[in-house]
Amino acid sequence: MARSHENHSEYYFVKVPKKLLMDMARSSKLSEATRVLSIVLIQTHGWHKSHDRLAQTKIAEMTGMEPPNVHRALEKLQKAGFVGVRGRKHRMKVIGFDNPDYQYKEYGLSKKIDTIDTRTKETITKEVGISRRTESLFESIDKMCQERGMKNRMTLASFDPVAEKYGERLKLKAEARRCIEFLLEKGNKILKTTTIDRWCERSVKYQKQEEEKLYEQKKDNVRSQQKRTKSKSSARMEELDQKKKELLDKMSMPPVNYDELKAAES
Repeated sequence: MARSHENHSEYYFVKVPKKLLMDMARSSKLSEATRVLSIVLIQTHGWHKSHDRLAQTKIAEMTGMEPPNVHRALEKLQKAGFVGVRGRKHRMKVIGFDNPDYQYKEYGLSKKIDTIDTRTKETITKEVGISRRTESLFESIDKMCQERGMKNRMTLASFDPVAEKYGERLKLKAEARRCIEFLLEKGNKILKTTTIDRWCERSVKYQKQEEEKLYEQKKDNVRSQQKRTKSKSSARMEELDQKKKELLDKMSMPPVNYDELKAAES
């Protein structure tokens, strides 16, 4: 007798790696709606919930799209009935799945799943695919906050995109230390993901400006060296011309009359 699909949870959901969805979201070969939907899936079903507060600028960062294109893609998804978007204009919106068939469900559990994530760090690391390097860096930042009496409002999953975005360009541990010291000077004792993200963004801009200054300085040094070389070459050429002229003057002297010299000596 054939078994009914409705009695088995594996027929309702498919486990998809986060990296696949992120690669889809960043692929310019796919449609904008598909890319945005991949991010919505990560931020909702990836955290065992059906809705989440999402800023369009954040979706734009994660997909590499422009914010107006994200807005257009969300409108298409909403009109097609795939996602629901609630919230005022120019505000962070609640985005998710209003259709009960698309909402997250925990089959086989009698209790209702809360929207607050209660998974352990090890479970998150396995499911979301966070690297050991990012995990170690997060622990170091958390330890710095504890030593300085700060509250770390970041989560390992929210810190992962920041580490992925700036890890190759910046020394994140040193940047986090400077950010924490700056917040303490201002009397702020709460570290958020948005704070460290904006700090790293400014650091990258400053680093880029310094690199441009260094490049311009090198160009000026090359120009100055070329000018000095040219002036030295010109001086050397003038010196050679003078010697040549003196030599020609000597060669053009009248011949000596030896009879006159003998008469003068006698």
